Amino acid sequence: MEQYASVADFLKQHKSSSLPYCFYGARKIAYSEMHAAVESFSGLLLSAGATGQNVALFCENTPEYICAYFANAYAGNTNIPINTALTDPEIISEVEYCDCNWIICRSEHAARLMKLAGSLGCGIISIDNYLHASIICNPQSRRVRQNDSSIAVMLHTSGTTGNPKKVMLTHENLIANTWSNIQSLSLTKDDKVLIVLPMFFGYCHTGAFPICGHQLTSFPFTTAVVAKWKRSFQRPAL
Repeated sequence: MEQYASVADFLKQHKSSSLPYCFYGARKIAYSEMHAAVESFSGLLLSAGATGQNVALFCENTPEYICAYFANAYAGNTNIPINTALTDPEIISEVEYCDCNWIICRSEHAARLMKLAGSLGCGIISIDNYLHASIICNPQSRRVRQNDSSIAVMLHTSGTTGNPKKVMLTHENLIANTWSNIQSLSLTKDDKVLIVLPMFFGYCHTGAFPICGHQLTSFPFTTAVVAKWKRSFQRPAL
């Protein structure tokens, strides 16, 4: 097992490789291309002061999600995945509950989140389908980050019997779990990983695209398939 300090190292290790990292529909993205996009995006985050903070991810299963995820890791932020099928009040609640100062969304969600900007109170960054990011709204105030820098991702429970609760996973947790998946499944650079679950699920952060940093290829499902899944299994109102 190689020694990594951060989940970012899974991608950085292959930053110069021209091998395919991710297939999404007709798009093929090499490791080097993803690394360049992530490095550029993390530079934007750092220039905006978004380092050592909690940053929400509001994206479906797309290369943009992966890019934003690793950009936060490069910048030393904690990723807060948010289900795009949530209602507006639920989105606002999760952003407040997790002390988010920024939310990263795909460009198609920008208009919706801008309408909520006053209630969200956080900055909004839009990323398009060519992995180009831009700040469209700055934070109204800075929330104090309650977790420490060792926290890589903050997930949410399903909320089946009550309000969802946050679950903190460290870089060490994710790295150990990822290597465990690689070893237990005897994965090699010749294998391909099909991402079926929504990326905001915990397993996708240890059993899908971080594994792809071990010279695998990821095939995310199309947004339409993921959206259909979410519409069929939305959490019932309490």
